[in-house]
Amino acid sequence: MKICWDNLEKYQVWYYAKNGTFRVFRGSQWKTVVYHESCLKCGEPFLNPKNQDKFCCSSCANSYTNKKLGRGFDREKSKETKLRKYGDENYNNVEKAQKTRSNWSEEKKQEIQLKKEETWIENYGVTNPNKCREVREKIEDTNIKTYGSPCCWGNKDVYQKSIETTKQIYGVDDDSIVNVGQIPQIKEKIVETNLRNHGVECVLSLSKFRNVKKATESRKKLWENATDEYRNGYAERTSKVWKGFSKDKKKEINEKRSLNWKNKSKEEIKIIMDKVYKTKKENNSWGASKASQVFFWELYNLLPENLKEHCYFHELNKEFYTCNAFIDFKVGNCIIEFNGDKWHANPEKYGPKDRPRPYKINNLMAEEIWKLDEERAMRLEKEGYKLFVV
Repeated sequence: MKICWDNLEKYQVWYYAKNGTFRVFRGSQWKTVVYHESCLKCGEPFLNPKNQDKFCCSSCANSYTNKKLGRGFDREKSKETKLRKYGDENYNNVEKAQKTRSNWSEEKKQEIQLKKEETWIENYGVTNPNKCREVREKIEDTNIKTYGSPCCWGNKDVYQKSIETTKQIYGVDDDSIVNVGQIPQIKEKIVETNLRNHGVECVLSLSKFRNVKKATESRKKLWENATDEYRNGYAERTSKVWKGFSKDKKKEINEKRSLNWKNKSKEEIKIIMDKVYKTKKENNSWGASKASQVFFWELYNLLPENLKEHCYFHELNKEFYTCNAFIDFKVGNCIIEFNGDKWHANPEKYGPKDRPRPYKINNLMAEEIWKLDEERAMRLEKEGYKLFVV
């Protein structure tokens, strides 16, 4: 029995100053107990009927002795016991555990968590065993032997069984749920935890939680292994999802995107835009307005045959890339730029301080757009091209 100074009244412990002894009422009689300065395991002071005791409770005594003698938890014996009692060597009474935890106060939960972290630091040197490389490698080896995958969720049967079990626990009967994170109760808990710990609803909105390189590689691998049917239907599916959003939802998403880009520095935006240009150049896939293509086809039909071989525009053979820019129309050393009113801020419609394309990532003022167009024209002319603007 562990009796500390903070709970003397709870255990009906009396101190007799006359002879300096403690008395505790047990069963039907009073017994003398001895005060100990500290437990050999946890270090807390305690009162105990046995004068020879060095531990405040059996739990501290067992854990201290096992550690000293190099003995640990006998997993095989535990599995045999569970198999004999419940017919499942990995049996866990989830309902009982949840009921027990629900009766705990916040102070008790924090106290248990602190004790766990202290034990983990003592044993592994980290506040969570999953942060220890040796533990992670051991878990992966066990999962490979048991499930054939470094992660147990890599086994579809195990993954599906865990989802069904979780749905039963929370009383959810919805076949459309294919991930435990879609269960409303769990979703709310995740949001609450993220807000409490990180101040955001989704931690992936924070750059420190995103492994961009790994995510990019995963998407590339998925796309390479995708069927033609999946690829052809990708645009249709994304369009369908966007159309299914309400106006408020679309507005909220656009505001988040805009805020995300406003928080980026000029250096970050430049790096991203350079990647976009590089990808467009490699894939030769830059968009173009229908009006410009009609105009360019008319010009193309008027050209002699020897010049048609050296002509470039979007619908013919994709746009020509030079001087860090995609050219709308090129034939020989002549270039034609087809400037849209919004994209290039038509001076007849916009003033210098107007922002003609608020829905775009780089929400520039008209005067900034004009300056960029001038710099682009100077670069092209410096390279020996003749520029005409429509």
